[in-house]
Amino acid sequence: MKSQFNWAGFVFWAMVILFFLLAAFAADACYGQELFQWRWSHDPVMKNPDASGLHLIGSAYLAGTMDNTSQWWKSDLTIFTVGLLWEVKDGLLPWEKVGVLGGEGFSVNDLKMDISGLVIHRLGVLAYNRVKYHQWNLNKIERRRK
Repeated sequence: MKSQFNWAGFVFWAMVILFFLLAAFAADACYGQELFQWRWSHDPVMKNPDASGLHLIGSAYLAGTMDNTSQWWKSDLTIFTVGLLWEVKDGLLPWEKVGVLGGEGFSVNDLKMDISGLVIHRLGVLAYNRVKYHQWNLNKIERRRK
């Protein structure tokens, strides 16, 4: 019996690790006291609607793409973990020192938008499966043609 290697998961986690390595090198090249010191962001959710919408739509889209390769709860947990790691990165790397790789601080509101995107995606899949296949199912249903 052959073991199946999940290339999509491998590539995804390799990209996450590569991103954090690049962020570490960029932070190492910068100077200042504020690197790797924890910051909080207390901005309201819709202060920057583009960023809030990106968290919402991005988490929903990524969960949808991961639904094709894994079960629904694995894709949701993975996307939530990516959002949490992104916020930790924002809390540790200030944008004033690192630039585009940094953030304004750890934002609970951004995590709320990530979770909202996951919930909206999951409700969309549930409604689609109910209308098309007459089943309440959180996974995408694939019908095979004979």
